[in-house]
Amino acid sequence: MSEPGKKVLVWGLTSNVGGLEMVVKNYVGRISPSDVRFDFVTTHESMAFEDWVLELGSEVLYLPSRSKDPIGYKQAIDRFSSECLGSYDAVWLNDCRWGNLDILVKAKKVGVPRRIAHAHNTRDIADGQVRILRHKANRIRIASLATDFWACSLAAAKWCFNESQLESQRFRVVRNAVDVGRFSFDEETRTRMRRQLRLGDLPTYINVGRLDHQKNQAFLLEAFKELLALQPESVLLLVGGGPDEGALRAKARDLGLGDSVLFLGFRSDIPELLCSADCFMMPSLFEGLSLVLVEARASGLPCLCSDAITPEVAILGSLERIPLSTGAMAWAKRMASAELPADRKAGVAAVRAAGYDIDAEAARLAEFFASGGARFEPSAVLSRREG
Repeated sequence: MSEPGKKVLVWGLTSNVGGLEMVVKNYVGRISPSDVRFDFVTTHESMAFEDWVLELGSEVLYLPSRSKDPIGYKQAIDRFSSECLGSYDAVWLNDCRWGNLDILVKAKKVGVPRRIAHAHNTRDIADGQVRILRHKANRIRIASLATDFWACSLAAAKWCFNESQLESQRFRVVRNAVDVGRFSFDEETRTRMRRQLRLGDLPTYINVGRLDHQKNQAFLLEAFKELLALQPESVLLLVGGGPDEGALRAKARDLGLGDSVLFLGFRSDIPELLCSADCFMMPSLFEGLSLVLVEARASGLPCLCSDAITPEVAILGSLERIPLSTGAMAWAKRMASAELPADRKAGVAAVRAAGYDIDAEAARLAEFFASGGARFEPSAVLSRREG
């Protein structure tokens, strides 16, 4: 690294362990603190991975909520900006929509040289006309506030940036890369997990994600009900928690799915659970670029996902995009015909070749920060505009 000791301020992590939080953690965890120091600021009462962040030697600053305590928030961010913000070499704003650009405004005012806006989704997770109008207005403002425009996919970029930013030399697709080796398929792990979950030889389908409207597990339950008519011994694993968990449990009962659906809650053993499954399901209504979809492909699983998933994931192979409009029965038939590959271990090589290896991608990000933004080599498998 040419200029070690750069300081980067990260904004955007919430208290929930979601895709955005995991992406940032994956990158930060692969960059040496002696090369780049990452500090974090949040307006939530707690922050995902706080203990891990502190162990790195980083700092976490908590600001009052802008919506709950606007006066306290303004006083705190003004004080932080005047006393501390100017010491950073870059500000890295992460979000799924542009609701709050204050950190970019402050960073520009105090002369932070690199101000990054990183888009992580293709729609606002929550509804509301005011939120949409604010996003559209900030989509225009961000051109004069940010120096660099990043997105997890072109679809996310088009939601968060105007065409001028997409054509800019400062635009980059920063992939949702993973530790591919951690998700490598292992037969012994599969046997152990299937025994632990009492799956036997039953065809097993898995969905990993927050239980909410966006992830659309309600549709998956309907498709699974149709599947049981075709393949009665099947099992569905739902991994994760969220606001819709109660409603989804009730729906599973109403559909008569019984013990065929296992709600496993939040888990830390995702690689092992993926090993245990036969097919990965993702019927999301919208996605930036699903991190867990990359993980599932690294595990060698065939994947069925909605056509709302960005087409860029096709590079991962063994993945089929199915319109939700085809209905639950069409999905059930595709689930029944899904086949495991002869060599699941090949999934790691496929994901690595597609450019989703965190070691390679984090090295590019580290070089960007260490060089003050002067260098950002694109992945060998993609151009600045993903072709």
